[in-house]
Amino acid sequence: MAQDHGDKFWKGLMIGGAIGAVMALLYAPKTGRETRDELKRKSRELLDEADEQVAEVRKKADQILAEARSEAEKLRAEAERRIAEARVKAESLYQEGLKSVSELGEETSEKVAEVKTKTKEKIDKGRTKVRKSAEKLKDAVNKGVQAYKDEVGENDDADKNA
Repeated sequence: MAQDHGDKFWKGLMIGGAIGAVMALLYAPKTGRETRDELKRKSRELLDEADEQVAEVRKKADQILAEARSEAEKLRAEAERRIAEARVKAESLYQEGLKSVSELGEETSEKVAEVKTKTKEKIDKGRTKVRKSAEKLKDAVNKGVQAYKDEVGENDDADKNA
């Protein structure tokens, strides 16, 4: 972009110089030698003026570049400072997270152990009840079978007697 402006400047300078030279030739009531000398002098003046402007533009460009570098350095330093702060904060948050996870893990382990113990107790109670119920049912079935046998046996004896 800056190069584009510089090209336009030089183009304008050359075109303006050429137009000025032509106008000078057309309107100057001088001899050919005087006109050529005048053109040489004017062209030297234009070149000197152009050199001065180029030097001035370079000086301004150098100043702008120096300011830009200085500002870039400030921005880089600020960015590094913020990154360092963010790293410290991230590390702190990470450590807090690890601590929380560890505490939750311990609490969870305790709860799991408690649930296992209670579950085992309930299963043991359930097994005991099932065994007792199974024994009662077995006794009841045996008594029922015995009662049936006794009943059938009495009927068989009565049928035999009749």
